[in-house]
Amino acid sequence: MVLGDRIAAVGRHDGPAREVLDARGMLVTPGFVDVHTHLDAQLTWDPSGDPVCWHGITSVVVGNCGVGFAPCRPADRDYLMFLMEGVEDVPRAAMAAGMRWAWEGFGDYLTALERSPLGLNVGAYVAHAPLRVWAMGERGALPDPPSDGEREAMRRAVDEALAAGGPRRVERPHDDAPHARGRRRPRDLRRPRRAVGARRAAGAARHRRRAGRAGRHRRGPAATSPPW
Repeated sequence: MVLGDRIAAVGRHDGPAREVLDARGMLVTPGFVDVHTHLDAQLTWDPSGDPVCWHGITSVVVGNCGVGFAPCRPADRDYLMFLMEGVEDVPRAAMAAGMRWAWEGFGDYLTALERSPLGLNVGAYVAHAPLRVWAMGERGALPDPPSDGEREAMRRAVDEALAAGGPRRVERPHDDAPHARGRRRPRDLRRPRRAVGARRAAGAARHRRRAGRAGRHRRGPAATSPPW
């Protein structure tokens, strides 16, 4: 039995009800939480999140794999779409045609999502690649370490993002993901929490990969609390 937005009772109910659903032969479950999605762009033009919402998922997290769209200046939009396409196979043409850019800072991105008629609960990681480009400009796409001033700019951006409501994670890219056109990501991306040095309490989510016997890579467990 559901009252408002809560499951009030489980079992047989013979009392009055505003609506009765015949769920015989079906599974009745709470909504699923998908903590690893790449709906960052789609949610700006399709707030219902089709087809995710039709598979029992009610909550999603974006900003995974170190790629995302906030913070982002207008001049950097194309590069971040290129990166999302290269890492996650989301077509850049679709993003360019559909994205409704109404933000620059991370907090503005959350506000833009909140103002749309979302069909899902949405949380967003603070992705590391946009942080580098935000602080370093074009150099953020190259395997160059940030200067002290650029590192400080990243710190400020992370602090502002966490204050605006971002989950307390800095999301790093895949270990084998190219950060720029054909180039591997720089060493500072391998320890984003340390590299950025956010002043607020924050962890990091990352991918771990290990080589199989045939030399191929297979996914290992995700580590949300690396021993840094």
